[in-house]
Amino acid sequence: MGSGKTTITSTGIMNVTGTLSDGTNVDPSFQCAMDSGKTVAVCTQTDETVTTATEIYIMVKAPSTSISLADLAGTWQEQAIEYQGPEWERGPMTLNSSGSITAYSITYSNGSADTTPSFSFAISGPDTITASNPQDSYAATSQCSLDADKTLMVCTAGGPSDSDAKMVIFLKNSRTCSLSH
Repeated sequence: MGSGKTTITSTGIMNVTGTLSDGTNVDPSFQCAMDSGKTVAVCTQTDETVTTATEIYIMVKAPSTSISLADLAGTWQEQAIEYQGPEWERGPMTLNSSGSITAYSITYSNGSADTTPSFSFAISGPDTITASNPQDSYAATSQCSLDADKTLMVCTAGGPSDSDAKMVIFLKNSRTCSLSH
């Protein structure tokens, strides 16, 4: 960002005003909501160049300690959207401490399902996780980040063509939940 100001309300709503590094103004529709743990912010806006396009951003506070594949061990709930489809996918995935998937049950918006994962995860930098499978165009271009609590992983990837994009959000199952919590 070039210069600007971010304000945060008592309810975690973030508003940003100012100028981007390319000289354009921050779109007035840009707004974020921060979680109560202050480790995740989800932002939306209308694309300033195409009024029929909307954008979503997920910002995560990086963990204060190094990440490892052991941090990924457990069961995660996947929710993903794909731009080119448009389609979604969702379901549980279990990882071991080596980053390999041991259980996978994904359902797609077209009604199909997949129980045979074609990728695993690896650490590729101090705060970066990648999915590895060179035969899968999405996995081959993925980049993921964990939040500070190491319970949310956000991944983005490009697909087989320049207009393909995918955002995948994984939430780690750490306890039993009910509507009363």
